[in-house]
Amino acid sequence: MPISFESRAKRIYWTQMGLTLAVNYVILLIICLAVGSGEAAFIWAVVALIALELLVGVYGAVGFAKRLGWYFWVDKEQKIDAFADEFVRHSFPTPDRHYNDADEYLKEAALSHEVTDDGHLTAGFLLGVLTARRDGGPRSEALANSMAIEEALRRVAKRGYKAPAVAPTNQSNPDFDFQFDIDPPARN
Repeated sequence: MPISFESRAKRIYWTQMGLTLAVNYVILLIICLAVGSGEAAFIWAVVALIALELLVGVYGAVGFAKRLGWYFWVDKEQKIDAFADEFVRHSFPTPDRHYNDADEYLKEAALSHEVTDDGHLTAGFLLGVLTARRDGGPRSEALANSMAIEEALRRVAKRGYKAPAVAPTNQSNPDFDFQFDIDPPARN
């Protein structure tokens, strides 16, 4: 029975798995040719390949732990405060139903009529960053940002959520109210 690919993410996953297996097979073949032939060479090659994979896994786990450690010990409060300030400043909807799921809340905020135009962009940007980090970037950063957004939503909901008055974005700024001549120049 053929595999039915439902999404791009699954296709990418299976492509990466196939390439990884192909590279592992080539490495196994190179080790077998370098060591010699026979069962013992094959077993040593498999052991070397498993050790290499474990080393790569440990290296990845250490990087993941370093990034999360940095978040918890250095970045946490700054990120939470920054997200909370942005939510209040752009009049994001009251976080009562979706404050445990950052993605759903940001989708709701991006489509809300209460949010300023800059808020729509902010919500879409944050949603894109979370998705990109989760799908292709350091997953620890996606996890840290999701946790910070969720905690910011809890704090905003707890302190009553009074959005400051924000000037509508379609009004012109008197400091930059220029009249531009957009008529094309006359041709000779």
